Amino acid sequence: METIECAKCGHLNPSDGHRCERCNHHLYIVCPSCGQRIPRIQRYAHRLVQGGGLCNVANRSKRPELVFGLWMLALGAVIFIAVLSWPGVHRWFEKQTAETNAEYNRRTMGGGR
Repeated sequence: METIECAKCGHLNPSDGHRCERCNHHLYIVCPSCGQRIPRIQRYAHRLVQGGGLCNVANRSKRPELVFGLWMLALGAVIFIAVLSWPGVHRWFEKQTAETNAEYNRRTMGGGR
């Protein structure tokens, strides 16, 4: 009997099933362009020329992840800039720098003997 690997948990299932026996995840998807039933584990490799056009499930499924990643990157940059522009952060750095400079001057100028 042929088996198919679950894309979510990796469990080997009979190829005639629709859902994984372990995690209940769908084992197949239907290509929106050509209507072919594709194992979910192979959806990124599904690139078939149908009617002169490219049947490409992979690009459609990667877009939401890419958009989410870009939004998270932008959000991280905004938070980073907001934290650095907060006045309390600048005062803290100035205080740390002044204390470090004073300690350095005491050690090197002989004031801390």
